[in-house]
Amino acid sequence: SVLEGLADINLRQKYRFTTAANQAVLFKAEMQYRLGQYKESADTYRQLINGRPAKILLPFAETGYANALESAGDFAQAVIAYERFVKTYPDSFLTPANYFSLARCYLSLARKDEAIRTYEKIVTLYPSSQWQASAEPVLQALRGQTPPAPATPPATPGTFNPAAANNPAVNNAK
Repeated sequence: SVLEGLADINLRQKYRFTTAANQAVLFKAEMQYRLGQYKESADTYRQLINGRPAKILLPFAETGYANALESAGDFAQAVIAYERFVKTYPDSFLTPANYFSLARCYLSLARKDEAIRTYEKIVTLYPSSQWQASAEPVLQALRGQTPPAPATPPATPGTFNPAAANNPAVNNAK
């Protein structure tokens, strides 16, 4: 398979410091994620990040890394990664999705108050947007004003899945 081929080649060593090598490593990490190999994906993203890729790739690698940690169930490390992302890239188009994921991880760690503050921040920072529209029902559920929607899996790296904000932890956070 293509993924096995990527695994057999040390792209960063062979094509050191090229954009193509960094993109190939990013692709490898995304494929590992999509195959459910979350720990391997996180490791590959971390290698890419530590290898100092082109600045344009860093937000994608950082988001993918945090998503892979979350999907692997390492919510504490995912919180650290998502917090770092929103602080480092406040103006990125990926930031709202990182806020959603951060709130979801807070809920998974039974940190309901921090999740509520994060959803409130989404509503404040992104008024009249899909982000606000997606955050408000979750906030209402967390505040006990409406029943929460059914749970859905987290979004894959680089995608928006507003329903992913409805984590099973919402039901248990009351």
